[in-house]
Formats: sequence, C-alpha cells, structure tokens
Amino acid sequence: MYAIYACCIRNSKYSYYGLAIVNTAGKILFQESGTYTTPDTAEYSVLLKALNEAASIGIKKATIFISNKLVVKQANGLKKTNIPGVKELLKKINTIKSNFNSLEIQYVEKQKNKAFNIAKNVIKKNNTRKAKAEKLIKNVFIKSGHNYIFINNDKQYLINPQKPSCTCPDQQIRGGLCKHLMAVKIIEEKISNNKMEVI
Repeated sequence: MYAIYACCIRNSKYSYYGLAIVNTAGKILFQESGTYTTPDTAEYSVLLKALNEAASIGIKKATIFISNKLVVKQANGLKKTNIPGVKELLKKINTIKSNFNSLEIQYVEKQKNKAFNIAKNVIKKNNTRKAKAEKLIKNVFIKSGHNYIFINNDKQYLINPQKPSCTCPDQQIRGGLCKHLMAVKIIEEKISNNKMEVI
C-alpha cells in the first residue's frame, strides 16, 4: 500500500502546496510543491493532482493523507458542497478514483503530514523571491494592456498578472510566482494605494 501525502498552507491570496508519494519501503517516489492563486479550492486541486500522479505511475492501492477534515469528508462522499468550483473538482476526483483497486482518503495532522515541510519550503522560496522583487521594481516595467514587459539590459519578459504567467526561465521551469510577477504585484499595490506616481 502506497502512502500519498498532500498539504496546503493558506493565506488570504495564495495557497502553498506540498505533495509526496511514498512507497511501502518509506522511500519518496515523487514530490512536488507550488503555489495556487485560488486558496478556497487549493486542497481539492492538490488532491486531484495527487490522484493523477499516482495513477500515471501505475499505483493501484494507496492511502492519501490530507490535513483538512472537510476535504476528507467531501472526497469520501460524506458531505456535500454548493460551491461550483469545489463541485467540479470533486467530480474529477470521483472519476479518477475508479482507476484504483483500493483507495482510502484519511485525515492527518499537519505535524505528521510528510508534505507539510514541502509546502513550507515554497513559502521560504517565495519570501526570497519577494525580496528580489522589491529590488526589481527599480528596473523598467512597461504596462501594455493587462500585461507588463520587464526590460533590463538585453532581457525582456512578458508578464501577465491576471493568469498569472511570466516568460522568464524561473517561471517556466519552477512555476509558482516568479520575482517578476511579485514585482508587478508590488507595483500594482503601490499604485492602488497611491504610493507610486503613474507617468
């Protein structure tokens, strides 16, 4: 029986997730971390991601441990929801559950969740990125419609804060929120708070 751990750490704007698949010998076969910009559905999204990943590597028997009692109840069909985004994710979760011969979804405290520290590492990385973003706003950002273009010497990146997306290598390879996206967020917050003059 494989053990799959999924965990989210939420704030008002983002949810930082961790995911780990562990075999019967206790070895981590797969781990992933990242950021969701939809905190209310993040736990359901990471559960779906866990199921998809486990199915893709041929796992047929597994126990998934999640640190959210409501998600566990809903994923086990013990509690319903009227939230459209959650309903759609639960529908997808129930569909992929049929790929497993044996599947249990259980609650576990965050301190015992092997994915908790993985999720915490995302916050540390994002804090480092945010510090770099604060420095970046001194560079050139050109607003073009809903997008921004970052220019520094011979580097040019297209940033879309609404998706969010950025064409920089960091965003393309690591995902989450790169320093350019964070810088644009800081710029927009300063503009909305009237702390930065728009020329």
